[in-house]
Amino acid sequence: MNVQFLIQLIGLPLTLVLSILSAALFIVALILVVRFKNPQVLAAFQPLTWLPVAAGIISTFIELLSAIGLQLSDNDAIAGSSSLLFQMTLVPLLASLVATMPGLLTTVFGRYLLAWKDSGLRWTKPKASSSTTQEVDPDEWVSREADDYLEKLVRPR
Repeated sequence: MNVQFLIQLIGLPLTLVLSILSAALFIVALILVVRFKNPQVLAAFQPLTWLPVAAGIISTFIELLSAIGLQLSDNDAIAGSSSLLFQMTLVPLLASLVATMPGLLTTVFGRYLLAWKDSGLRWTKPKASSSTTQEVDPDEWVSREADDYLEKLVRPR
């Protein structure tokens, strides 16, 4: 499917609305993740990322109503197959779902990364600097542990 045919199926106004909403929501989500770094703000912003889907649902509903009018008309050549007509009316909804993904995924992964960062968990162990750790001789450690163990055994109760 080429872009020109897709724009004809969706309509130029909805295409512009979806592209502007998608770009704006993605940029705002990116700013919220990078600058503000607040999970509560991202959680409050996440429902707004579904605005393109709301626009797609409204457009699909309007197209479904007009498709009913086409099917009820006497001109069978315009109506065509009812399943094809139904699939064509669902294309704006699919396009709106695709337009929602950048902002939604940025928000969801941003919340996940902030929660991961706040938890303190690490993928690897942090490297300890040599100035803060003391090198322990294995023989000295074994003898110290053995002495502690014998002291606990022999100690009177």
